[in-house]
Amino acid sequence: NDLKNTNLNDINERIMKIKVKEDKKIQMSSRNNRLKGLEALSQINFKEEKKPAREKIKDRVKVLAEELNIGVPTLTDIVEELKKPGRDPRDEMPKVIFRSDVMKMEDMEVGMKLKGTVRNVVDFGAFVDIGVKQDGLVHLSEMSDKFIKNPMEVVQVGDVVDVTIIKLDKERQRIGLSMKTKR
Repeated sequence: NDLKNTNLNDINERIMKIKVKEDKKIQMSSRNNRLKGLEALSQINFKEEKKPAREKIKDRVKVLAEELNIGVPTLTDIVEELKKPGRDPRDEMPKVIFRSDVMKMEDMEVGMKLKGTVRNVVDFGAFVDIGVKQDGLVHLSEMSDKFIKNPMEVVQVGDVVDVTIIKLDKERQRIGLSMKTKR
């Protein structure tokens, strides 16, 4: 509910309420790790140590990460992103200058060469924003002139790539792209 209502401005204060070892360790049942971690967020009484604030919060994040059974870096990333609801980290990527003559699917044709930004990398390829409503897919087999097993060997999110349109399905709104140079 707090996430839905963007009521997480006090997340650091909630984390500071988590008891650490010096606070007589949080006493909770071992039934459900997630519930334990959420209950830990609501703990109020903790002993003030003579550590700087940054060290205090790190101690509490370690306890919470252990209770939730996730890594400290993962939990830290989650907390940082929860502080900025509605923000998409991909928005920080450099903008590509798209071709002005390609604004919609009807403007495209097979064989056309375009520049695009990799928006998502998945096991079977990468989705590339080429300046129209629908992102195009570069299938794993079309990512490189040589054999690759993983798309991350070639691209990562945010990369600007040169692509060629190899398939257009206007009815289903699908765009097939290739990054091969020998086309």
